[in-house]
Amino acid sequence: MQLQSLGAAQTVTGSKHILKTSVGDVLIDCGLFQGLGAKNPAQVPEELSKISAIVLTHGHLDHCGYIPKLVKHGFHGPIFSTLQTGEIAKLIMSDNAKIQAEQNRKKNKKIVKESEKSKPLYDLNDVAQTIPLFEFHQWGETFSWKGLRITLESAGHILGASSVKIEDNDKSIIFSGDLGRYTDPIMPDPKGFSSADAVVMECTYGDRNHDRSHTPESDLINVLKNAKKKSSSILIPAFSVARSQNIMFYLAHIFNKNKDLKVPVYVDSALTLAVTKLYENFNDFHKITKEDFASIHRHMTFIEFESQRERLEKDSGSKIILTASGMLTGGRSPYYLKHLGEDKNNILMIVGYQAEGTLGRKIVDGERVFQDGDDKLKWLGEVYIAKSFSSHADQVELLKWRSQILGLKKTFLVHGEQRSLEQMQNLIGPSAVIVDEQQCYSL
Repeated sequence: MQLQSLGAAQTVTGSKHILKTSVGDVLIDCGLFQGLGAKNPAQVPEELSKISAIVLTHGHLDHCGYIPKLVKHGFHGPIFSTLQTGEIAKLIMSDNAKIQAEQNRKKNKKIVKESEKSKPLYDLNDVAQTIPLFEFHQWGETFSWKGLRITLESAGHILGASSVKIEDNDKSIIFSGDLGRYTDPIMPDPKGFSSADAVVMECTYGDRNHDRSHTPESDLINVLKNAKKKSSSILIPAFSVARSQNIMFYLAHIFNKNKDLKVPVYVDSALTLAVTKLYENFNDFHKITKEDFASIHRHMTFIEFESQRERLEKDSGSKIILTASGMLTGGRSPYYLKHLGEDKNNILMIVGYQAEGTLGRKIVDGERVFQDGDDKLKWLGEVYIAKSFSSHADQVELLKWRSQILGLKKTFLVHGEQRSLEQMQNLIGPSAVIVDEQQCYSL
């Protein structure tokens, strides 16, 4: 077997890992690059044209968002995943097709020549062609494909997320996918494998441990107290998958325990609503109970109609607006940034990773006036950066997960920035390899 990465090699987005086996090339994840200089080729790379099957670890855009492009290019092999991952990926890919269409409409507005107009990577029809290719398997089930043995296990992280073990004759390799936290209040612990020759491991937080002195509840309580003092609005841009559900879960708990902190909460994201319904339907795969969901619906208002949004805009009292996208690159979040940005009393709460080049990253780096397409935006109020919401394993947790795997000869480090990868390599020792994009590695 050989490994070749076309994404998430010395970066944290665009996961695409090719495993060259005795029966054909298998692609583990097929994501879009996000952030500064995102390199999502309109022409499918030659290496991806040879793919016979895809294994999808989870439904985040940077892991599934390029699949419809492969299907448009002619891929018609199986896509293996859990049912929950397939359902989330369907929503994410459809949403991204709509975003691409809108972005291209704006770009092409002033271009007359048809040949000069930009085109989306794929459209909703390509997504529709992708969905029937999914083949669902349960955690702990070993299934065969052309003689390969493939096993999915829970990775924590988000609903349905998996780590993957692939066995080819007498060789075996594990792909961590994105690993979640141990003792997470919402998701199950990541479950490891007992043995393998090699592992491809994510290193998003390979250089640090999360600050355990802060919790999501304590961060939200701090912001709520500040907002109450100033009668201000709190804008929380958040990822529609997992992060938004986590925030609603914690807010409902806070309001149930402390009615003095309760403010109206408006959730303005169709994708967030759709994903929340999936979490409700698959309630055996996380720790949010039916009672928790009842509390969420009691305390939150989901914006589904323009008339609700118009009433919200006229509401001058304290409130929380939870919306997407989490990096302020699309969805309704730039709209609310513009609407609320000039009031110095308002609070912007950053609750997730902000990729380089995104509007969210500019704000984290201290910018307060910025251009977003034709709009000039500013944020004059407080910016509260909460680091307690991460759904990625930290350094200690990554090493704990890896320590369960006996017989490892090589550890391939991916999905991390340079500092994270180097620190993890130093901790593991000579068997750890920082993966270079395009290079082939033999097991």
